[in-house]
Amino acid sequence: ILPAGSNTLNPSDLLGSPRMGAFLESARKSFDAVILDSTPICSIADAPELSRHVDSIAFMVKWSSTPRAAVTEALRRLNRAKIAGIAITMVDERQSGSYGSYHGY
Repeated sequence: ILPAGSNTLNPSDLLGSPRMGAFLESARKSFDAVILDSTPICSIADAPELSRHVDSIAFMVKWSSTPRAAVTEALRRLNRAKIAGIAITMVDERQSGSYGSYHGY
């Protein structure tokens, strides 16, 4: 775990910097997996900057909360070739129906 550290005036400059790239490359050599948990992609520029340094992206969308336009914009800002998958989080199972119920439609 790497804590965020002290505040900076422009975190995007740090996250997209060559130093960050070098740090992540060093981490790749030391660990089997390096996982970065970033801010929501549309809220600030941190996630797009970080995405330049990653091998793949797990794209999370909050059920019944994230607007479709926000998802579309987020996907536009990311390198789609790096998206390993999309998951819907915090699903309300009472509203979504039972698993596999869509097969009947």
